[in-house]
Amino acid sequence: MKKFIPKHRWQNVVFSKAALVVMFVVILFAGNAAWNMYQKYKESKELKDRALVQLQELEKREKNLTENIENLQTERGIEEELRKRFGIVKEGEEVVIVIDNPESETNKQINEENKSLWSNFLRIFKLN
Repeated sequence: MKKFIPKHRWQNVVFSKAALVVMFVVILFAGNAAWNMYQKYKESKELKDRALVQLQELEKREKNLTENIENLQTERGIEEELRKRFGIVKEGEEVVIVIDNPESETNKQINEENKSLWSNFLRIFKLN
């Protein structure tokens, strides 16, 4: 019977109210620590995703700038850029400006809006 007494004492200590309170507090601290780690993981993942998007944008920009630099290192590229930015032409070339047809659909609408009340009245009754 004496063999069972120490075991019984051990169970009394482990399952006492004080021990249960201590274990509950330890579990609370461990749960809080796990929750904080999860929040940090989530935040770092969001930051990583933002950084990857920014990296991709920067790589696209670098590629575009590299292409522009390569294009500007040739005579044709320089000429093209000068024509595009400043409208420069070579000797003997002429500039052609394309003008819309004055009787286009938008111009008709503007003209109809600008007509007076009296001319609209005559047009309705086909007196004009």
